[in-house]
Amino acid sequence: SCAVVGSEAAAARVEAAAASGGVLMDVERGALPTLPVGDGEFDVAVLDAGPTLLSGLDATGRANLLRSVHRALRVGGRVVIVEGQAPKFFGLVRTRPAGLDAFRAEGGSAKLLEAAGFHPVRILADREGQRFTEGLKTQGLEP
Repeated sequence: SCAVVGSEAAAARVEAAAASGGVLMDVERGALPTLPVGDGEFDVAVLDAGPTLLSGLDATGRANLLRSVHRALRVGGRVVIVEGQAPKFFGLVRTRPAGLDAFRAEGGSAKLLEAAGFHPVRILADREGQRFTEGLKTQGLEP
């Protein structure tokens, strides 16, 4: 498996988490919103819609990142975008990550995936503030 991160701090967190879980993880460092990987190299991509990734990018950055993900997936590959709320504060209140409401108001993950050429697009689950949206790459490398 591979994680693509935009900073050394993020790389250190991913590497530590993988090591503690006994997972062999290749960590690529790159300037998002492009991915430093080849065409059709992956079967599945999972993206975080939080402020450190999708909802933290402007509309152009999000579109560029999804085009890059589309390129990196093989035909038949899938992308899942995870939108979520922050953990409960003292066990009582959940807060949304900054930018998530604006991201959803702009059409959220489904609109973003469709614009990047993923079809069909569907919400897999929407529970307790977590939304999982999936898109399938059914065509060639150009969306």
